[in-house]
Amino acid sequence: MNNAVLLSALMISCLCAAPALASDLLIRNAKGDEIARFSQDDIEALGTRHLTTTTPWTDEAVTFSGADGKAVLEAAGLKDTTVLAIALDDYAIEVDWTDFVEHNALIATRMDGERLVAGKRGPFWIVFDYDNAKAGIVADLRSKSVWHLVEFEIE
Repeated sequence: MNNAVLLSALMISCLCAAPALASDLLIRNAKGDEIARFSQDDIEALGTRHLTTTTPWTDEAVTFSGADGKAVLEAAGLKDTTVLAIALDDYAIEVDWTDFVEHNALIATRMDGERLVAGKRGPFWIVFDYDNAKAGIVADLRSKSVWHLVEFEIE
């Protein structure tokens, strides 16, 4: 009986801790070693940029706020690299350096001024200026627009 109570308490504590762990953007190397970890405040401290655009996931144009993806990677000591962007639901896709530089990927922490949170597309969302992107690349950028972003794995 005591083991069952202890196991239940352990399971509850793990479930309660999970959202706190998912509030940071973790950057790992291919071996799984942590390279860097950023909170939303850390990301915003890198310099806030605002981007107003329409998306297929919102009813109208919205304003995203966050830091340039390039700045985030550089703050982690990375340059000219491809990352595997991973979401809370394990959706994962490769995003390469040109997406961060040439297509000005934004690591959003806010949408219309409100903090992104788990369950509402947060804690981070990779977004692009879909309205001004060349027609031939919009579908590719949309596929790289990871919401519920929690991790970059360096390839």
